[in-house]
Amino acid sequence: MQPSSRLLALLVLGTALSSAPALAEMSGTLNLNGATGLIDMPSGDAQKDATFSFSTALIGPVTRATLSFQFSERLSGSFRFQTWRDWDTLIPGDAEESDRSIDLRYQILKEGKIAPALTIGLQDLTGQGLFSSEYLAATKTFGDKVKVTAGLGWGRLGTDGGIGAPFGSRPAVDPLGVPNSDQWFRGEAAPFAGVEYKVNDNWTLKAEYSSDAYVLEDAERGLIERDSPFNFGVEYQRNPYMRFGAYSLYGSEFALAFHIILDPKSRATGGIVGKAPVPVKARPARAADPEAYDSGWVSQPDAGPILRQNLAKRLAKDGIAVENLAYTADTVQVRIRNGRIDAGSQAIGRTARALSHVMPASVEVFEIVPVVNGIGASKVTIRRSDLEALEYTADNASLLRERVTVTDAGPAPAWSLGDEELYPKFRWSLRPVVRLSEPMEGDIGLRLSANYDMAPGWVLSGSIYKELASNREGSVSTSTLPRVRTDGSRYNEFGDPALEKLTLAWFARPADSLYSRVSVGYLERMHAGVSGELLWKPVDSQLALGAEVNYTRQRDTDGGLGFGEYDYDIVTGHVSAYYDFGNGYLGQLDVGRYLAGDVGATVSVDRVFANGWRVGAFATVTDVSAEEFGEGGFDKGVRLTIPFNWALGTDTRRGLDLNFRPNGGDGGARLNVDDRLYQSIREYHTDGLDPDWGRVWR
Repeated sequence: MQPSSRLLALLVLGTALSSAPALAEMSGTLNLNGATGLIDMPSGDAQKDATFSFSTALIGPVTRATLSFQFSERLSGSFRFQTWRDWDTLIPGDAEESDRSIDLRYQILKEGKIAPALTIGLQDLTGQGLFSSEYLAATKTFGDKVKVTAGLGWGRLGTDGGIGAPFGSRPAVDPLGVPNSDQWFRGEAAPFAGVEYKVNDNWTLKAEYSSDAYVLEDAERGLIERDSPFNFGVEYQRNPYMRFGAYSLYGSEFALAFHIILDPKSRATGGIVGKAPVPVKARPARAADPEAYDSGWVSQPDAGPILRQNLAKRLAKDGIAVENLAYTADTVQVRIRNGRIDAGSQAIGRTARALSHVMPASVEVFEIVPVVNGIGASKVTIRRSDLEALEYTADNASLLRERVTVTDAGPAPAWSLGDEELYPKFRWSLRPVVRLSEPMEGDIGLRLSANYDMAPGWVLSGSIYKELASNREGSVSTSTLPRVRTDGSRYNEFGDPALEKLTLAWFARPADSLYSRVSVGYLERMHAGVSGELLWKPVDSQLALGAEVNYTRQRDTDGGLGFGEYDYDIVTGHVSAYYDFGNGYLGQLDVGRYLAGDVGATVSVDRVFANGWRVGAFATVTDVSAEEFGEGGFDKGVRLTIPFNWALGTDTRRGLDLNFRPNGGDGGARLNVDDRLYQSIREYHTDGLDPDWGRVWR
């Protein structure tokens, strides 16, 4: 088909339904790349804000796995892992090939009554260039069933049916993985188009004209035969969380796709399943019962132990422990350790309710101090009369928040009643674990963990991991840098079972708004030593500043206690700035020296949701050149935390943490030490409490 004939076909496809009335907007669907699109082509749509998706697609000998996240209403990103089977068909003996890539999309225009949705996108913007491409895609909805897309692609999306190079020739791909900005929108441009027809709420039909010639898979490797630019497919939406697709591609191939679509803003179970809180116990009016407000109870020698015991019994049902209790005739301060409830505001609310049942009527002020690793994170002050007056009032959460103060925790009162059963205390667990290094590669095993709380602020902890099954593939590092990360496969191979960590940590508060941590021992599976951290974080500040210094030695690969295999030690350190931009967006800048001895900076941006979801991206640039770093050029990746309570609907603070790096190397590697201060403390500061403050009444 000649270019002029192709353009004519596109015009017919794009205008065939132009007379249909515009009624309702259809939601965007995902393509075989795991991004918003048609079948193999992108579209101008965007997913609903905060949508997270995992997609896997089988296209003949090609397998794709993609994580995508709608970071805002207009901006989205994807991390893709792809493998080609039978890679050595035309080149016998050539190693099996895989590729990792990162995409970004930005919706320039939202769909209106006349204007289509318009999106600009970059595919594989920092990879080896196997998927490098750029596009502009416009999508218009007609009625409540039909959606038409037309676009223009460059790079890989400009390899079939080109109409010229409007912005000049395209330079060679840089294989080292640095952003190829000099390539963007350069070279031959080619049009693509497609149509979607929504049969009903479950079934959708798709057809598209593709501008991807599959040069790598067809002409260069002989993996598939691309006989036609047209693709056809049918998709089935089982429920809001799962979508399946079957497709006929390029006149020669059959493809299958499966998408899991999750909304971090809402819980899969609809809410947390658990016992309802007890009502606030209202005091009698002072005029009706003046004796109830008598303060003589303060002088009774057994009052304190009885009050602390009664409070501890009530809070134990919610997984909250009473660290200590201090009181006067009108004020009580209780320091709590929250071991189960995922929302700090809910733990505060449960504690306040319990206090209303336990404390005598003369106590008007409740000071609740959440304790993290033995140190007070903040002091939440609630007037008892406000609890009594607002419990059944409309918009009671907002009204209560206006009257509550959150201040620095300060030191514990000189006189207080502690819980003798909290220290020392031994805790242990044996749990199944999934460790992923790629979207489709990792292992499963058992982790035996133990903690020994020696005294407030002193924690001895450790863990041992035993692998049960794995599909990881071993690799031999060719890094010219100290192999502080690229020998990770050797630790997987030879360290089974392995002592992951064994550390003694000391947490303290040197002064108001200052927090400190010192950890010593086997800090992570590859490095041991000592790590010290200091954080400045006022409770009501969006800004926090920190500093960390570490001295480490690289451990042997057998997962034991030795150090002789590498004989490598180093001093590293960073200064850090954290900023809360509001609406769940957190930024972080770390500047300093990394494990391989390189010096540079890491920039990261995360979106944090009130229910515990966290999705972010990071990039590190150091004085290590792209050539020294190797494939990938520099360290970058995406990270994800999915709280278990989001899916299970039960109270738990545990979750699944995932961290994916395309072509990670030794440059920009940082020590993986537990309990860094900012994330531990922030939960009970205003920027951590306020987004989910409504749960104070639950």
